Amino acid sequence: MKMNQMINKMEHFLKRKAIIEYESSNPKDMKITEADYTIQQEILQIRPKIFIDEGLERFCYWAKNEVSKDELKIWTKK
Repeated sequence: MKMNQMINKMEHFLKRKAIIEYESSNPKDMKITEADYTIQQEILQIRPKIFIDEGLERFCYWAKNEVSKDELKIWTKK
């Protein structure tokens, strides 16, 4: 999932628009990553219990209920 897709989903769950500040990238930043959870799943027998959409929705629910309204305003705008 791309960062902008995740932000769009969080905006939907929070019913608020994110304040996004783009900065130029650092030449040392990783440009592409391909996470491979094969070892985790095969050896450790650990499997995700929820999909990313549900995890984001749960996080947004937590944020709306646990983060102060003033702090949430810093991250988002109506």
